[in-house]
Amino acid sequence: MINYILLAEQINIISIMAPYAKVFSLFILLAVIIIIVKREKYYKSEYWKITNANYFSIKFDKGKTGEYKTITKIFELPIEKKILVNVYLPKANDISKTTEIDIIVITNRAIYVIENKNYSGKIYGTDTQSYWYYYLGGKKYKVYNPIMQNETHIKALKKIISNEDLIYSIVCFNSNMNIDKINTSSVIVCNENNIKNTIMNIESNLPYKYSNDDIDRIFNVIRPYNEVSDEFKQQHIDNIKKQEPNFR
Repeated sequence: MINYILLAEQINIISIMAPYAKVFSLFILLAVIIIIVKREKYYKSEYWKITNANYFSIKFDKGKTGEYKTITKIFELPIEKKILVNVYLPKANDISKTTEIDIIVITNRAIYVIENKNYSGKIYGTDTQSYWYYYLGGKKYKVYNPIMQNETHIKALKKIISNEDLIYSIVCFNSNMNIDKINTSSVIVCNENNIKNTIMNIESNLPYKYSNDDIDRIFNVIRPYNEVSDEFKQQHIDNIKKQEPNFR
């Protein structure tokens, strides 16, 4: 026998929920449109051209998201340049281990080795401290000094290119990181939204050093260390997890 009271209550609930269902559907549609637009923009980016990384692998990887933003800014530089991302080099003090350089930029005047950090909050540190500390949401986080980390990268790079090459170390944080309390004179530390001006300021004070052919030559020497398998990358990650931060 039909329970007309229960049926009426269900119909009433449906009628009440109907407007909310429409709003929810519109919200879902808007979210899908935003994803599609961002995805299409990504697949037209220079970052995708040099990495071939899947959009969603970038979207859900904090480090790669930071690299994507920084690389996008660097490609706006109005100068001749070649860029490599995620370069795996044998460590200078132990060739059985590898170290990963986030970004290398080669121009007519210099080579830039960029350690990219996609952190937010406020960070404190100096050239000589082994660890820096940043604060976010009332919590304190400890990270290995990225200047020292990049020193390891540059030593490894000098093993495969000439020691005569002019190499600049840059530590780049995302635009949401307050870097006012970083005290360093040896290395440039900047935010991602200032990376273009940072490089241009350095370039403006340097003489012309490398021809376009030189840029290609240096790029081709480094490129094999960028073209590594997924298995190699995973092995590098596994090795890093086994090591103390100061050995990276």
